[in-house]
Amino acid sequence: MARGQTVREGSDAVGDLAAVAVGTPATAREWPTTAPVGQHLGMAAPSRPAPTTSPTLTAYVAGTAILALLVAIQALLAGRWIAGLGQIEIHGHVGNASFVVGIVLLVLALVARLPRRQLWLAAIVLVLLFTQTGLGYVGRNNAEAASWHVFLGVMTFAAVVLQHVGAIALSRQARGGSGSSS
Repeated sequence: MARGQTVREGSDAVGDLAAVAVGTPATAREWPTTAPVGQHLGMAAPSRPAPTTSPTLTAYVAGTAILALLVAIQALLAGRWIAGLGQIEIHGHVGNASFVVGIVLLVLALVARLPRRQLWLAAIVLVLLFTQTGLGYVGRNNAEAASWHVFLGVMTFAAVVLQHVGAIALSRQARGGSGSSS
């Protein structure tokens, strides 16, 4: 939550998380306390059209789901390899596929003209995936890089889940829903 924002009583966590990811309150009476950045200086608030249901937005939502699944599979494959039950090469292939999906998602976010918060999140996820890929290759011969690879994998999964929740909220908003699951 941003400074000065309130959570309504009985709010649901997924709806609130979706509202934060999209950058809009789940209902009109939430978060009434601060003006958009720059507005207090007499600057006009940046205007972006409300998202519309489109094949690009649909592809973005599906892509974020696929990416979340791929990153979760990464954790499973890494754990199996650590336990001596799998081959790390498959983990690497899925990691490379995740990176490609991250590139596609950033392009889709730009083409769909998603809100700035989602654009930034798509860019941050891509940077995390790029870093993860590099640490994965370096970590083959360097324990320090491998330890950071595990930590960053957890952070990447959190960012990807936030990206997906925000994408779902945008899709609901475009269809005329409130953006929350309540």
